[in-house]
Amino acid sequence: MAKEYRYPLTRLCIRTGALTLPARLITLFPDEGTVLLRDNEHEVEVLASVPEARVVTGLAEYFSDLEVEVNDNLYLTPQTDGSFTMRLVKRPRRERIHVEVEPDDIPEVVTVTSEPPAAPEPKHAPEPEHPAVPAETAPPAWQRGPASPQVSTPAWGIFTEVEEPEETPDPEPEFTERAFETPMFSETTASRQASEPASEPAREPQDAFDEVAHTVPLTDLQDRLTAELAPFGFTTEMVADDLVAAYAQLGSKSYSVLFRVLPAKERLDWGVLLTLRRGGTYDYVAIIGEHHDLIGVSNPAAVARTTLVSWDALARANQLRRGVPITALDFEPYLKEIGLFEEGLAHFEDEVASKLAARGNLSELLTTLAPRHAPSVLSVTELDAALGDLAGGELEQLITLLTGAPFHLFERLSDREVLLTRRVSEMLDAVGLYTESLAAQLEVE
Repeated sequence: MAKEYRYPLTRLCIRTGALTLPARLITLFPDEGTVLLRDNEHEVEVLASVPEARVVTGLAEYFSDLEVEVNDNLYLTPQTDGSFTMRLVKRPRRERIHVEVEPDDIPEVVTVTSEPPAAPEPKHAPEPEHPAVPAETAPPAWQRGPASPQVSTPAWGIFTEVEEPEETPDPEPEFTERAFETPMFSETTASRQASEPASEPAREPQDAFDEVAHTVPLTDLQDRLTAELAPFGFTTEMVADDLVAAYAQLGSKSYSVLFRVLPAKERLDWGVLLTLRRGGTYDYVAIIGEHHDLIGVSNPAAVARTTLVSWDALARANQLRRGVPITALDFEPYLKEIGLFEEGLAHFEDEVASKLAARGNLSELLTTLAPRHAPSVLSVTELDAALGDLAGGELEQLITLLTGAPFHLFERLSDREVLLTRRVSEMLDAVGLYTESLAAQLEVE
């Protein structure tokens, strides 16, 4: 029975209708041409294009018709005739949990405000002293709201003594974004929180928000991270449900980074990240998530010396590597300091653009030389004028490159003159034969 391969769909895949094949799928698709993809469930056939190795295009209409969303899974099964069957599995979208609290579990609380009551309150007999509310009947911490040390509360929950009236927010029995907001983390805050008594057994940090339903299972996000990092030379290891270690083994140079996978709308436990950061087991610690989720953790991440990486940034890097080689070594300065997110991603794209520009300068020089007859003596000043957009020193670097093997296009006569030894077309043919011969020799060996 043919094996079925799962492909998690990213925002970039859906927007462009293209798949960037991971290593395990490359050998199943042709290097170029077309391939038939058949969805038997929806009775749809797509004749997809393979413009180059690793890239399959032409799925935009299919994604649009089926209203595909981010993190849906596309399952591909190769057939004996060279086609593929595909099966779309939508990821369940669950709403965040709202906790319904029984009235008997909540002590009656009357909030004191500065406005007069709407109706006259009944008179009460003098209130006797009562002990504090027992711990087992007290409402949960998320429901009580901020502590008010100036207010004393009898057992039945009526505020009887107020030194300084303050506005008390109404408790809301649901998990809201504000309910999870915490001040910027510090070691003093951590020690104080650790020493405070809790009304329920302490839980591990990664379980602190398990009441909130994850939109995407963590195992799928781990698989997605592994697939995105593999083309750059990373190997990965699952450390915990939300932690993935990535290793860059680059010969004499190596480093490791621990990724905290951030599902949508989940809050972070900064104490855990600080402990991992100081543990010294990994060279760097990074948080990876969607762009809008990373915005909310930017400031505390800077304090914790933890870099941010967005899923869009990894997808963009995989797209850029089609034009120029990009390896794990190119990522290290970003994982160390500025991250691959917003400003860091823009800087990364600028670096890749400069490499592409250098290749463009070589193409422009060869285009300028293509009509020239050979052999002929050329003035460096003349070439410099023809390529006026080149920065200082770039022309000399190109001449030095084309003088050596395997090009042998120039021969240096003086500082200001070079000999064009053969036509550009002849040079390209010779280099092509050389690369084909070398490739065949390497296959034999």
